[in-house]
Amino acid sequence: MPSNRIIIVYAALGTIPDMEANTIQTVRMCEGLASNNCRVYLLVPARFRGRRLINDYESIRKFYGLRRGFTVIPSLTPWIWTRSKKINIYLHLTAALIHSINTILLINTLRILTRKTLYIYVRIPLLLTMLHMLKPLHNSKIIYEVHNLPYMVQSQGKLKTLFLRALKDTFLLACTSRHLAKEVKRQVGETHRIIVLRNAFPSTLFSKIDRDSLKTRHQLGLPLNKYIAAYVGSLQSWKRPEFLIEAASHIDSEDILLLIVGGSPEDLERVKKYAQLRNVRNVEFKGFVEPHRVPDYMYAADLLIHYTPSTDQLLKSYSPLKILEYMAAGKPILAPRQPWIEEILRDGENALLFDEKDPRDLAEKITRLKQDRELAMKIARNAKQESHNYTYEKRAERLIQTLYTLCSKNKF
Repeated sequence: MPSNRIIIVYAALGTIPDMEANTIQTVRMCEGLASNNCRVYLLVPARFRGRRLINDYESIRKFYGLRRGFTVIPSLTPWIWTRSKKINIYLHLTAALIHSINTILLINTLRILTRKTLYIYVRIPLLLTMLHMLKPLHNSKIIYEVHNLPYMVQSQGKLKTLFLRALKDTFLLACTSRHLAKEVKRQVGETHRIIVLRNAFPSTLFSKIDRDSLKTRHQLGLPLNKYIAAYVGSLQSWKRPEFLIEAASHIDSEDILLLIVGGSPEDLERVKKYAQLRNVRNVEFKGFVEPHRVPDYMYAADLLIHYTPSTDQLLKSYSPLKILEYMAAGKPILAPRQPWIEEILRDGENALLFDEKDPRDLAEKITRLKQDRELAMKIARNAKQESHNYTYEKRAERLIQTLYTLCSKNKF
C-alpha cells in the first residue's frame, strides 16, 4: 500500500459513546481505517457531565475496547431537545449547521498544516446537505455512506431537493449492497463513482468466548437440554418480530426453544403479549443484555435466525450487521430470501433461506436443521470461513484501495 497516508475527517452527529448501531459502526469504521495506515479524525459533538468531558478518545477507547487509535475531536455543537417536535426540527437543523461549520474549520486547518488532499466521511443526510451548501468554504471531497436511499430521501422533507443535489455532487458514494447501489445509480446516474462497501463486524467479537457452549448456557441461565434457535436484535414494530412467534407456534417438538435476545421494554412487552395471545410457550425472552454478553448468547445457541421484512417497507436493512456477526459465530443461519441477503448468504451452502411471508417455512427449516446435523455443520463451517471477508479492517481496506485507485488514474 502506498506510503502517502490518506487523511479522513469522519463527521458524526450523535451521541458517542453509545450502543446505537450507527454509532458503533462509526467508531469501528474509524478503527478499521486507522488499522489500514489511514490518519483519521473523528469529529463528534462534545458531551459533558458537569464540567468533565465524557467523550474524549480515552473514554471512547475504553467503552468500545478499541485496539487501534485515531484522533477524536469533540465539537462544541449544541445538542438540545424539547417536547415539541417542531422545535426539535429547528434545533436539529441548527446543530447540523454548526457541526458542518466546525467540520469545515477542521478540514481547512488540516489542509494548511498537511498540504494534502483530505476527505470528509459522512453517513448522515442532513450533514451531507449542509456540507454541500457550504462547499465554497471548503471545496473538499466527500465520501457519503448510503444505507437506505428511499428512507433518506423521504426523511429530508423540504430539504429533499437539496439532499439529492448533494448526493449527485458527492465525490464517492459507498453503498452497503449491490441492490442498493443499483437504486442509487438510478438516482444519481450510471457514471457516478459508486462503491459497494458492505457492513462489517469487529474481528474481536468472539475472541473472549468460552468454547464450552454448555458451560456458557449454564452461566446465562439457559436450558441445557433444549435445541435453541436464537434471534438477537431489536423488536421494533417495523421489523415485525411477531413473525418469529408465529413460526414458533408451528413447531411441534417440545425440544426446540425460540430464544429472543434484545428489545426495549415497550417492544418487549408488545411481543410478549402477542406470544400469550397465540398461546406460544416454547419461547424465552431475555430482553436487553449488556453488549459484551451478546456474543455469549449467539455462541450458546444451536442456530441463529435473522428476520426483517422487505415487503411494502420504507425502512429496510440492505446489509444487516446481524448476519455478519452470525457468520462469525460459526452457527447455522436461517434468514429470509431477499435480494440483498442473497448477495452474502447462499441457500444450502452457508445458510438456509426461508420465505419471509411464510412462518411455517421458517418453522420447518428450524426442525430440518435440528434433524440434519451434517447440513447444519456444513453451512455453519462455510459461513465461519467466509466471515473473515467482512471485518471492519477489510471494509476500510476496500475503501482506501478505491481512493488510491482513483488517485492513480488522475480522477481528481
